[in-house]
Amino acid sequence: MRAKEFEHYLRERIYKLKQQNKEIQKKNADEEVKKLEEELATVTADIEENEGEIEALNDRIEAVKEGKLEDKLTLAEKLSLFGVGLEDSVLEGKDVPFILDDPFTEYKPVDKARMIYLFRDMIGDEQTILVSNSVQLKKIFDSMDWKYKGTYL
Repeated sequence: MRAKEFEHYLRERIYKLKQQNKEIQKKNADEEVKKLEEELATVTADIEENEGEIEALNDRIEAVKEGKLEDKLTLAEKLSLFGVGLEDSVLEGKDVPFILDDPFTEYKPVDKARMIYLFRDMIGDEQTILVSNSVQLKKIFDSMDWKYKGTYL
């Protein structure tokens, strides 16, 4: 008789432990859901708080695409239009290009051409992004035997 009583005790204990395990899993899941809901609420509030700025940026981007707005974008905005995902590249451990924002604006035309030739020799084959709205700079590039891809915003 003792063996049957002990077996019954063990079965009851196993059942209770399984029930406790289910309750703990449900509690943990509920806590995780609550955390995710709080995070979602924070992100949603941030978006709503910055909705005007987001809308204004979208309007500026559309204006640039339509040619209504020229050099009034920041470097980051210009790069985002080029589709350069610098943050993702850095996080993935990839090399990022050398980026210059209007580096030759302070030079006289003759000095500007010399500096561009020097710059070309210095960078070699390294990927470089040069952001500028200078038509003169484009003409200098065109006069050089330098392969480049250009986008005029």
